[in-house]
Amino acid sequence: MKTCASCGSTTLQPFEESLEIHVPGDKDGLRVIVEGVRATRCEACGEVYTDGPDLGRAEVLAALEAVRAGLRDGPTLNWARRALGLRAADLADLLDVAPETVSRWENGHRSADRSVWNTLADLLANAVDGKTETLDLLRQKARLPKAPLRVVLRPAYGH
Repeated sequence: MKTCASCGSTTLQPFEESLEIHVPGDKDGLRVIVEGVRATRCEACGEVYTDGPDLGRAEVLAALEAVRAGLRDGPTLNWARRALGLRAADLADLLDVAPETVSRWENGHRSADRSVWNTLADLLANAVDGKTETLDLLRQKARLPKAPLRVVLRPAYGH
């Protein structure tokens, strides 16, 4: 960005800001302050701009902190999934559950079990570090063929 969208000034300066992000939850959720987020401020009008990737990383950090702090409810799951850039159907596929199951978790009709939260924490931690190890592993497992329901073996006698 070379000019301010608010006033048209070209006096934009980079700086680091602290963002207060509210991660929703069934009760009050969690307020997380993420420091050191890169932004740009217009010297003329004071308007502040945060780049999408930097804001996205801050949201992933906030989601990870919420999960680590023990928030285990539908709104938190929804926030974390969105922070990761996953559709509900994508998360369902990765976790080998029906999309309706993710919907039930996010809407509070069912609770996600501990393995879901642990997997979500791994996905978020990887995303913070710029890695995709857990995501890659889940995608690889999702592509494996399903085991057959019946296998018939005939022993070879006399060989």
